[in-house]
Amino acid sequence: MAQVFYAQLACLILGLCLLPLVWQPMAPADLALLAVYTLFLVSTRWLMVVIVHMLPAYIVLQLANLQFIWMVVLGHAVFGESTGPHIWLGTALVVGSGLWLLHSQQRNPA
Repeated sequence: MAQVFYAQLACLILGLCLLPLVWQPMAPADLALLAVYTLFLVSTRWLMVVIVHMLPAYIVLQLANLQFIWMVVLGHAVFGESTGPHIWLGTALVVGSGLWLLHSQQRNPA
């Protein structure tokens, strides 16, 4: 829960500091969308904390690595980032190390 609460608290404090510089009234429909978005965001972050807490560490590491791989692939495919061979090599190393870790955990469970 700390990951959810303190991240949202930091966003709130920063928003309150910047709010006087950009204040414009919002339409009620926009406020409703903001409330729905906030509800979904906090709920999914809380759910991820619960799920990660239940999983073994070697599985959680793979989830974190998967985020890195998606950043590289989507950055290249969707946003047109210049992805050099060293980035693809690093991505391959992340995938390879994750597969090796999963394989070793399956062969020798702790």
